[in-house]
Amino acid sequence: MGPHMTRQVIDFLKANNLPYMVIYCTADRYTRYARMIERGDDYAEVIRRLGADDRDFADFTEYDIKHVTD
Repeated sequence: MGPHMTRQVIDFLKANNLPYMVIYCTADRYTRYARMIERGDDYAEVIRRLGADDRDFADFTEYDIKHVTD
């Protein structure tokens, strides 16, 4: 499936009775911000992506393993 498993992908897998495992890797907001700025991403794009992540993963609980990085 690649590195990004969205809720839509999970719903598709469930609907088609396909096996899957979700490993949710996350880092705190400041770490994500610093990494994107360090690699030269545009400031406005960084802010947009952080907001999108906050919305997309606010109530995300459909994972088997959660790994918090620093």
